[in-house]
Amino acid sequence: MEMVKCELCGEETDDPMELYGRQMCRDCYVFYKRIEGSGCGGCCCGR
Repeated sequence: MEMVKCELCGEETDDPMELYGRQMCRDCYVFYKRIEGSGCGGCCCGR
């Protein structure tokens, strides 16, 4: 499987996830899903 570069951290992964139309590694995906669960909605403000 080809490597895909995470659009957030730049890390290369062969198991990319997609969120908000962006390719990202699993670590960033989990991080963003946790932010979303806290009521942020997925922006970068951290609230």
